Amino acid sequence: MFQKLGRRIRAEFLWLDRFLVRWSIRCIHLGMHATVLVGACYFAVYWLSRERIYDRPADVPAREVGVVLGCSKMLGADENPIFNAQIKSASALYTAGRVQYLVVSGDQHEGYNEPGEMKAALMAVGVPGDRIYCDYAGFRILDSVLRAQQVFGLKEFIVISQRFNNSRALYIAKRSNMPEVVALNASNSDAGWMAFTYVREIIARVSTVLDVEMFSTKPKVLGPRIKISSRTPPVDTVPVASAGS
Repeated sequence: MFQKLGRRIRAEFLWLDRFLVRWSIRCIHLGMHATVLVGACYFAVYWLSRERIYDRPADVPAREVGVVLGCSKMLGADENPIFNAQIKSASALYTAGRVQYLVVSGDQHEGYNEPGEMKAALMAVGVPGDRIYCDYAGFRILDSVLRAQQVFGLKEFIVISQRFNNSRALYIAKRSNMPEVVALNASNSDAGWMAFTYVREIIARVSTVLDVEMFSTKPKVLGPRIKISSRTPPVDTVPVASAGS
């Protein structure tokens, strides 16, 4: 009886051992494939954007329009230093004559108005309101870049944001037949990077590549075409203040 029970126990342990080995090998293979995928996505974004990102306004090739990616003005009760850096960089491009117009692209809903806040801040530092167009459907970088192409009719422009955002924006532009899009890194905007920010960027790059290459993701909202010129000034020459302003 005890011998039979012992054989049964040994058989169960042998089955469990084989099961664990089999699934360990599968998990290792899955992990290796995932690592290769993540690495390939990260490198692809870097490679296609590496030669078109600039740190100084004076070095950026001139374009008629600059597109400022969405950013919240406040972080809780404090001012967002990234917001201030983007405003500073965008106004420097305009003052230096590197751009003639700016599109401020971000999200807007009740009590939250990124384009309105960015436009108000740019006007406060001397950029004329009739040179700033608001894109209220820039829900994420893909929307901002593709709407610049499909709504505002732009084929080449300057993206103004942080380095990690700029890399993804340039990748999207390059893969969407806009090879002349360049980017300016907002000054001092990377100073607060933490480990979780790097992790988030890895995930964001994988998501970007999948959106562009596999899913052919479109902007959530398009709408009528908007022509940028002195003959067609922006409708909201006076910025709409957000509830938090």
